[in-house]
This record gives sequence, structure tokens and C-alpha cells, in this order.
Amino acid sequence: MKTQYLHLRPNYEALETFDEYYSRVKGLLPNFPQPVLKQWLFDHFESAIAQYSWLGFEQVSFRECIWETERIIKNVKAWNELAVENWKSGLLAKPDHHIGPLITFMRQNGTWPVAPIVLDNPYGLRMPDHALIERWELIEGHHRLAYLRALHAKPEWHVLKQHSLWIVSKNMKMGEQ
Repeated sequence: MKTQYLHLRPNYEALETFDEYYSRVKGLLPNFPQPVLKQWLFDHFESAIAQYSWLGFEQVSFRECIWETERIIKNVKAWNELAVENWKSGLLAKPDHHIGPLITFMRQNGTWPVAPIVLDNPYGLRMPDHALIERWELIEGHHRLAYLRALHAKPEWHVLKQHSLWIVSKNMKMGEQ
């Protein structure tokens, strides 16, 4: 694991609550909205650091946006599209076998309970291993995206026309890429 951000790791051993965590790190990452800190760093710290610490958390900004369902379906791609499509296909094939708080919420409300995080990549950034990054790369919320795609695929299932997203942008310096 990258040591650069170890000071941001939730103290799982001491059962640190999110409120305690937020009080501790909000001044260290003032550009991170509270919901993003919760769902990305607090809930998924290890994967956030492993996959995206190269962005430089001090050099990113966030904005909450509302997008049409069609735009999300067409444009938002995950680095692990195969997994997202498998979760979608599994739900479509056996909807009664997919029971849990997330899918229950989404089937009842036609949207997700928490906005996923999507990287805005207008510069053609690549991962450190040179893997391609999509223009609108999903970085957190893979199950939510899969379930939205499934809801959208079945006309008899309720899906809202619009959904919120957290869009993260890397603030580029002159000559950087």
C-alpha cells in the first residue's frame, strides 16, 4: 500500500466512527465533500488508495451533478466493466435472488441511495500501468451502476429519469499529464 496517505486510513482497530474520522481528516482534505469522504475513503480506503492515490488527493475537486439516466448508461464506464455487466445480468436473470439493502432501495426508489463517484477525464489520463481511463470513469459505485443498468433494461421496473453523481476532476498543472 502507498504510504503517502496512511494518515488518512480509518482507525478500524479502534472502531473509529465516521463522525470521528470526519473530524480528524476534514482539514487534511478540505476539497473532499463529506459524502465523498464517507463512501470513498472511509468505506473503501484500501481500494481508493490502491487504485487512485496517483491522482493526488490534494489536486482533485468534486462537484455534485444531476445526469439523465440515458447519459449515465451511455457514458459512464467502469474499469471493471465485466464485473458490472455480470452483476447486471445476474439481477436480470434472477431478480428474486438479489435481495439486499442496495437493490431493495433502488427497486423501490428508482435511483441509488448515495451518488457514485465518476472521474472526469478530458485530458486522456492513464492509470500508472498505462491502462486506458474512460472519459467518464466510474471509480466508486460499481454495484449501483450495475443495478441502474438493470433497472433501465426492464421497462416494468421503476427508474427515475435523473440521478446524482459526484464528478471528480484532477486539477492539472501546466505541462502535466
